[in-house]
Amino acid sequence: MALIEDVSLTKLVCLTALVWATPPRYWRQLAQLGVGHHEDHSDPDCDVYRKALAISDEKSLAALCAARRISLRESKIQILGLAGPWRQWRPPIRLFGEEHLVAALRRGKGVILWATPFWYSHLVFKMALSQAGHPITQLSRPTHGFSAAPLAVRLLNPIWMHVEGRFLRERVLIEGGETEPAIKRLKSRLAENGIVIITVGNEARHTVAVSFLEHYRLRVATGPAFIAQSTGATLVPGFAVRGSDGTYEVTLESPLPVPPREAGPERLVEVAAALARRIEPHAQRFPEQWSGWNELIPAVQH
Repeated sequence: MALIEDVSLTKLVCLTALVWATPPRYWRQLAQLGVGHHEDHSDPDCDVYRKALAISDEKSLAALCAARRISLRESKIQILGLAGPWRQWRPPIRLFGEEHLVAALRRGKGVILWATPFWYSHLVFKMALSQAGHPITQLSRPTHGFSAAPLAVRLLNPIWMHVEGRFLRERVLIEGGETEPAIKRLKSRLAENGIVIITVGNEARHTVAVSFLEHYRLRVATGPAFIAQSTGATLVPGFAVRGSDGTYEVTLESPLPVPPREAGPERLVEVAAALARRIEPHAQRFPEQWSGWNELIPAVQH
């Protein structure tokens, strides 16, 4: 999933120059430039906000759409800033639930952190774990970063990944759609009692659609649950959001129950459903930061 709106290379170069000239304390204001409370309500996310969150007040809807756009822009600005002169920028981050990670490591079978896709999670999530002294391995696709467009994959996404890589032990890439070599590498890290991050997504051979909120379904790739089932690794859901005071909060929740290997992959839908229930309160509390709204499937087709 691309994290930012598609922009031309020229615009991105201009924005990069602007970010490099702007100290981090002003990045939020930079992200707010040109964003007003008259946002286009035809934005797919705005339409889902209206239905899923039952927002009937147009002013509230416009404010939420504007906040979404600001969060989206700010996440891009942070990456661009760390790619240049502000590489030492370290925002205030509070890490909650580290005890779940420590307890899981005591089991000795490795930990899969199932990171939920909030706009700030890709960078801040890794920062928090790195600062806490936890070496992590990240699973990614070449489309991770600025865009899935071929030019971005070739020239821009490596910049994004390089910035994130400062906070990683290792990145494992799925090349050419072949997942087996990457999964083998992840399993070797888990066998060493390592920590692996896999972002919640729907790009995979095996996905399930599970209930989300009252009128929607969320499609979830079950690969992380399958790896946990086959290796005995602990599956821990993780969240990273920006608080209203500008402090980031990274939360590691209690492990998701994973059926034993003999139960077979058919039971993994239960894990996906449990994950969706964990995401719901965070998405409702920080709707402008969760990136999954426009991928929800209406539960009842009219």
